[in-house]
Amino acid sequence: MALEILCPTCGGKTSTRTSEEFGPLLKKAKLVCRNCGRHSYFTGEITEHFDIVLSRNMAIHTFAERPAAANDGAKDQLSLTL
Repeated sequence: MALEILCPTCGGKTSTRTSEEFGPLLKKAKLVCRNCGRHSYFTGEITEHFDIVLSRNMAIHTFAERPAAANDGAKDQLSLTL
């Protein structure tokens, strides 16, 4: 089943022109209405991933499953994973 996004102007069906991936869970797509021709942008994010244990994509993990940084014991540095 494909995700159907309707035009916010006329309610017509849209087509995806381009899409850009910002990470394994976040995408932005440029949409064009098939009825009125209006261009729109859609940003979609996967917020829950139930089979995380079976996932082979190591870029996807929750905070609790984050691999330990080499300096996890350091108090003078902030470790960020993007």
